[in-house]
Amino acid sequence: MTVKRTLNEIVEVMINNNIPLSSIKNVLLDLGFPSDKVEKVIEAYKFMERQIESEGQEVNGNEGINSSPNDNPSRENDGLGSDLRASLITLESELKRQKEVIDKIEQELMKSIIEIGELKKRLHALEETRASRNIEQEVKALKARLDALIDIIIDNAPALIEEFKRRGLR
Repeated sequence: MTVKRTLNEIVEVMINNNIPLSSIKNVLLDLGFPSDKVEKVIEAYKFMERQIESEGQEVNGNEGINSSPNDNPSRENDGLGSDLRASLITLESELKRQKEVIDKIEQELMKSIIEIGELKKRLHALEETRASRNIEQEVKALKARLDALIDIIIDNAPALIEEFKRRGLR
């Protein structure tokens, strides 16, 4: 029966067995885990180790010589700490994922803003084209009317000339 473990679970087991992070990283890469995910998890554990060490130094610094080795629990006795570390790693990876999603959304938003600007320009040009088409249609209609009037005048010119002569106008 095959047992599937998550990357975080495997790292946690190895850390609880006091395996150094550099060795854990090499093993995970050899097992075929994606290098970017391995890097993220290892960096998160390194960060947590630094945090734990700095908290331990603060405690030791405040208590001075009176502190004993039992005041700073080891990893083996730190079941709650490993749960917190796992939760922190999960939260950090989720935060990174959400930041990536936000970055992608920002990029898409910028693309959309640019596209909207281009569409506005095209719409304005289209409206100008429509206005010029309307003007062009009106000019054509007026030209057709003028041509019709000229045709009427040409057709009726002999009769008009006779009428003008009869009235004495020239």
